Amino acid sequence: MNSPPVNSKQDSVSTTTTSSSSVQRRKSSLSLGARFNGGVGKTFKVIVLGQASVGKTALTVRFVTKRFIWEYDPTLEMIYKHRVLPPPDENGQDYPVEFEILDTAGQEEYSEEKLKWADAFIIVYSITDRCSFEEVMRLTFLCCRAKRNCSYEPVVLIIGNKTDLKYDRIVGRNEAQTLSEALKCSFLELSVRESHEDVQKAFLTLYNDFKCRKKTPGNLSPKFLGKKRRGQSNSYPKIDLDSNPPKPRERSISFTGLSDLWNGNILLPESEVITEEDIKPMKAIIS
Repeated sequence: MNSPPVNSKQDSVSTTTTSSSSVQRRKSSLSLGARFNGGVGKTFKVIVLGQASVGKTALTVRFVTKRFIWEYDPTLEMIYKHRVLPPPDENGQDYPVEFEILDTAGQEEYSEEKLKWADAFIIVYSITDRCSFEEVMRLTFLCCRAKRNCSYEPVVLIIGNKTDLKYDRIVGRNEAQTLSEALKCSFLELSVRESHEDVQKAFLTLYNDFKCRKKTPGNLSPKFLGKKRRGQSNSYPKIDLDSNPPKPRERSISFTGLSDLWNGNILLPESEVITEEDIKPMKAIIS
């Protein structure tokens, strides 16, 4: 299947010095490229999904360039390519892998044809935005429906981003972990801003999940049936999303601090108006 009609950006590495370490890095890069072009490497297609402003582009660019950039065009959709050498497999062999990552705009409905292009999916939400978390279930359903005719289970990694904003956390880790287990998806929490290592671990985890599930014959497309654990009251009930597909969620109101709220910098809908009595306990904590 052809790639989606979006811009393509190939990451590149430039060497400006002639030191021994630079020469070694250049040799390593050329060796990796030669191995891939020689037919040994593999291509792994990933689509990054999620609502706007959750960090999809920051996650992708961090993985490709190791840099964290604050602002992006929220309407731009692009494919990034990044060649890596994962750890050796169980046979001691290592093959270069070229990640083709489609960074979606987060402001559109995802067509099934576009989702079929991917080998695996990353769904990103912000731990400071409950609405982005509630969108995870619907996006997982769309991914699984698009891959329902595959010979293996859909590969989805759920990422809770912005863990560095711990005082603005709204979505608990245990709640997200419970949902991920119910959806049969892998789950990670990280801060794209603070850790390139965690970002790299996320993409390699996705690739390892893909390799494992391809070895399992048959498509056991999950029905998203959550199991209630003993002693847990917030586990998700049984939900058959094949019969009751979830509807899109509207963007929620995100703010960087509680002071924005009580200073009147954010206007809430009438149904969500917070009174002075509601804010008093928060003021007491901050002060």
